[in-house]
Amino acid sequence: MLRVAVDYLQPGVVIARDIYTDNGRVVLASGVVLTERHIEALKNWGVASVYVENPMLELPPISPLLAERTRQQVRDLAAEAFDRIQAKKQFELDAKQKQLVRMVVGEVMQKRTVVLNLAQMHRHHNDLLAHSVNVAMLAAMCGSISGKVTRDDLEILTEGAILHDIGKTFIPPAILAKDEETLSAEEKEVLASHAMLGFSFLRRSETLPLPAAHIALQHHERYNGTGYPRHVQGTNIHIYSRIVGIADAFDNLLVDRPGRRGLKNHEAYERIQAGSGTLFDPEIAKAFLSRVSVYPLGTLVYLVDERIGVVDQVHPLLQHRPVVRIIADAAGQLLDEPYTLDLAANDQLTTFIADVLDDERAVRMILSGSGPT
Repeated sequence: MLRVAVDYLQPGVVIARDIYTDNGRVVLASGVVLTERHIEALKNWGVASVYVENPMLELPPISPLLAERTRQQVRDLAAEAFDRIQAKKQFELDAKQKQLVRMVVGEVMQKRTVVLNLAQMHRHHNDLLAHSVNVAMLAAMCGSISGKVTRDDLEILTEGAILHDIGKTFIPPAILAKDEETLSAEEKEVLASHAMLGFSFLRRSETLPLPAAHIALQHHERYNGTGYPRHVQGTNIHIYSRIVGIADAFDNLLVDRPGRRGLKNHEAYERIQAGSGTLFDPEIAKAFLSRVSVYPLGTLVYLVDERIGVVDQVHPLLQHRPVVRIIADAAGQLLDEPYTLDLAANDQLTTFIADVLDDERAVRMILSGSGPT
């Protein structure tokens, strides 16, 4: 599947992933063939980008890191916690919810060697519940392969990750709905207060371990001390918070916001990589990036010699050098007989991906069957 900005959609493109509103309601289901009316509706709903099918490459079903039922149950857990705040009641984890956390950890541990396909993480910018699920999934994955978190600790990490942004429930919705770049200095200060507010709420829980509450407090602290609220730095930031800080930042880089599409997968990957050792713990960043895809399966890419290919397979330890099926020559003409290149092979070391096709050209290729011009 390909993630495409709504402005470049055309009738005939097939939706590859359900499209949700900010309250989790499905407005267009996967498999729908888009019409002009659908595209106009997406624009009116404020949807910036969607995932569409890429007929250039038939792939087996991609097994998600978390089963859909598990994702929904984690969303429900977060929703209950947020509702408790609204009702001015303390949130406590019951036995059923703790069992759910163990289930999340178990599912992640079973697939810890799998490279995460980022398409399953798409969300509406204002959907705190989907964000909570994404961050919990990413944090559990990162913690499981980091070598710094035991199996029992993974459960505490996951609990805290689910609840890391609970303090935003105290923030006025009008502020949350804005792009951070448009906030005034006063509004930014109000938004930043969610870290302390969330910690103050969670620390009173009798069933949530205190280190999990500290995730809410410290997930915006940065390795070089430039974060907030206390400008803690280095290993003085709790290991759980260093992990969740990366997961939170990564998910926020991908999300669409009003008037601005989220970064592409390889761009978000490079932002985290660039922050390694400054914003983020370098060891944690390395572990995290080893399990998220730079170029998800099905991505249309330009090679350095201008040939066009589709990412067919990903090497976990060589993310930038996937297996690519070449479908068009350097002139942009589709090949009668596509062929496969393994960019990690010794005879292809001078061949590499130069860029990802822009949305307009990718859609044109999908619909017309002719290469980009």
